[in-house]
Amino acid sequence: VRFTEPVVAPAGDPDIFLEVIHDRNQSWVQAQVIYTLKIYQGVAIRQNQLEPLRVDGGEVIATRLGEDRRYEAPIDGRQFDVVERTYALFPQESGEYVIQPAVFRGSLYSRGRISAPQEFRSEALQLSVEPAVPPPAQFADALWLPASELQLSASMEPRDGILDEGVPANIVVDTVVRGLQANQLPELELDVDPALRVYPDQPDFASRELPDGVIARRQQSFAVIAGRGGVYDLPTITLPWFDVDTGEWRVAS
Repeated sequence: VRFTEPVVAPAGDPDIFLEVIHDRNQSWVQAQVIYTLKIYQGVAIRQNQLEPLRVDGGEVIATRLGEDRRYEAPIDGRQFDVVERTYALFPQESGEYVIQPAVFRGSLYSRGRISAPQEFRSEALQLSVEPAVPPPAQFADALWLPASELQLSASMEPRDGILDEGVPANIVVDTVVRGLQANQLPELELDVDPALRVYPDQPDFASRELPDGVIARRQQSFAVIAGRGGVYDLPTITLPWFDVDTGEWRVAS
């Protein structure tokens, strides 16, 4: 849930104005930053055009989050139509970034008249991006996974874990993460008894662009076959990741 201050129209009682916000002005490389643009329209507008999002300072992957939201908002006793557009930004380098002003153009339609084309701009936003934080010593080889949430789950067929020699068990491992892209999720391995043979399938990737950010999923299946009868323990799978909300490394298992 994102809370913002009440909107106050700029001085001069404008017919059109823009508001931009980001959910954090300090982040880490490859971590998600939510950028929201709101266009407030107090009068009808014709032939409108919004310039593409522009960010200076380094490479940024921008993902639009769903369709535009449209609603009404009373401001200072006046009713405005609002168009809200949201992006997930993934800075690929550390450094100082500038999200350039949003630029909206159009002709105002009021009292049966259409004005000459006009241009409306938001303010620019600053974004400071820190480099990756080294993992703790016990996870020295961990990949950099900056996210707000990461969960691991596993299932097996047959569920009771009892099967005939030579018959494979199917193990499915799900990685679900909030605030990363699916292609950032790593391949997982099963560290099993040498008497077990493991055959991984091709992973399935999926992502959802929600208003509050990207949720990505990587599902990986393994066929596990025992070369001889016996009882085998399958070890816990762990995945270290960096929590952008607390600024600390955590471990999903």
